[in-house]
Amino acid sequence: MLIENYFADFPRFFSKMRQIAFLLAIVVCTCLAIRPQAVGVTGRLMCGDKPAAGVKVKLWDEDDGKTVRLICTAFVDNQLQFRTRS
Repeated sequence: MLIENYFADFPRFFSKMRQIAFLLAIVVCTCLAIRPQAVGVTGRLMCGDKPAAGVKVKLWDEDDGKTVRLICTAFVDNQLQFRTRS
């Protein structure tokens, strides 16, 4: 009799476990989907065959082709290199 009562609650227990696992999976997937993103560019700007100094470099974000936004700007330094991060 004791063993029969023990196994009688299994379907209800596993149903609850499935619900909890499903909700936990949704929460984890949502958290992973909204993580912040970072981007950076390092390089040397050339104008033809000559390096360009004192030029402003802009990094633009174009997600879906409709909205374009400026992420960050940088200037080419005396070593003729630039570095920008966002």
